[in-house]
Amino acid sequence: MSSEIAEKNNGHRYTFFDIVRTIDQIEVKENEVDNIETAKLLILSYMSKLDKSEAMLLIEYYIGERFRFSKKAIDILTRRYNELATKRDRRKKSNKERVLEQLDEQDKEEAKKARETDFDEEGISEDIQTAAKTKALEILEKENPIQFIINTVKRIHVGDEILQEACCLAIAGQSCVNTDGLQIGSNGDPGSGKSHGMKSHLHMVRRKHKIESTLSAKALFYANIKPGMIVFSDDTVPSADLEQTIKRATTNYQEKTVHMSVKDQEGIELIIPERTNWWLNSVDSESSTQLLSRQFKYNTSTNQDHKNDITEKQLDAAKSGEHGLTDVDHDVLVCRYIYDEIKSHMVRVIIPYAKCIEVHDNRDSRTLNMFLDMIKGYAVIHFMQREKDENGYVIASKADFHSAKKLFEAQKEASIAKYTEKEAKILKCLITKHKATAQDIARETDIPYSTVCRTIKGNPKTQYGGLLEKVKGLTVEKEDVSEGEIGYKVTKRREYVCLDKLDNFWDLYEEGIATLWEYEVY
Repeated sequence: MSSEIAEKNNGHRYTFFDIVRTIDQIEVKENEVDNIETAKLLILSYMSKLDKSEAMLLIEYYIGERFRFSKKAIDILTRRYNELATKRDRRKKSNKERVLEQLDEQDKEEAKKARETDFDEEGISEDIQTAAKTKALEILEKENPIQFIINTVKRIHVGDEILQEACCLAIAGQSCVNTDGLQIGSNGDPGSGKSHGMKSHLHMVRRKHKIESTLSAKALFYANIKPGMIVFSDDTVPSADLEQTIKRATTNYQEKTVHMSVKDQEGIELIIPERTNWWLNSVDSESSTQLLSRQFKYNTSTNQDHKNDITEKQLDAAKSGEHGLTDVDHDVLVCRYIYDEIKSHMVRVIIPYAKCIEVHDNRDSRTLNMFLDMIKGYAVIHFMQREKDENGYVIASKADFHSAKKLFEAQKEASIAKYTEKEAKILKCLITKHKATAQDIARETDIPYSTVCRTIKGNPKTQYGGLLEKVKGLTVEKEDVSEGEIGYKVTKRREYVCLDKLDNFWDLYEEGIATLWEYEVY
């Protein structure tokens, strides 16, 4: 009988009524145990493929009536069906999960491929790509890579050469194992070109090395960031949680930043990888002092000549039909290959003349650390032209020191004191007056009154505490002032911004951040 059931089941999808007809044709034996075994075979062959209500109907009525089973025997068969049905469901779930996992992996692979594909290079021939790569190696070996990149960026963006050079160093630093990294921040009024400046430079970098997105604190841990990537966010006013995440990641520059979370009731480890660079733009420097201290800040130009140059560049592009942020030509390809080559190496830099550097202001150790990292950045981007020691370490040259000194001091208000252009104007006004109302400062500086108040007191919606947080000796005081003639005087409560004392920052750095004395080591 067993072989008969198996033969009938072979290659055929049975319906409920097919099974009923099969049951009617089965011979009933006198021994209940034999009948139970036959019924189990029926369940194995047919009923495990039915839904539960149909299977229970067959067991309790058709099989129970046909074989005249006792309640105990029907309970045995019911348990047998439930065991088989559970295994079937698990198998189906397992197969479904396996298929979904395969599809998920395929989707992830396709998404990764799409994210790392430079679609703007489609249609560019292999010969052109090869020529660009050859030129990139030639520049790295014999010419000035930074100047070539800056000149290429200048074709699509007006001015801000200091920012572009700092971006070069930030990217180069991602290939150095003994740097704390150079993070880039840019401040400026709307329309001053801060966003376009960074986007123009990132156009010289392949997609696999960058992410352009808005930011939230914990989403960064799920963003599939790879080591040595640039995270660019435009007009970002960081929340407290986001600032904390970025501060941790910049502090752990050469290490992974770990966040523990829970998924499916199990702990999982989420990671922001090492050597992640954060390029952040904002209208005003509405970040905490701790976050600002980790950035090379740049203030975009607001003068009219610069605005006129931007207008002329826009009109030229409209006339020629060019679109700099999407067009890819030979020079853009060369820049991308320059960065590809730098990113394919990890080097260690030594500064043999470090003990011969006289630092003019050592109150904040982070200032010197950033300056030394800039020297290392110049050495890395010129690594094919720099000498190596017996360990293979890249030796920074005197030219690297002088380049870093020139760049660092070019934006000393932003990069050293972390003052925006508006903050510097307000402080210079207070150095002269010592005490003034916000209205007085607004008139003197041509900065809107509301902006003066926010710049001094900060933004209550963020951690930015304004100049009151940044500047020691700056206070806000209230005084009762009487106005009017005798007999008609009115007393009013007036608020003054007072600057008790401010180290003359602008005089302090007249000689620069540091001096390099002669040395015999190199």
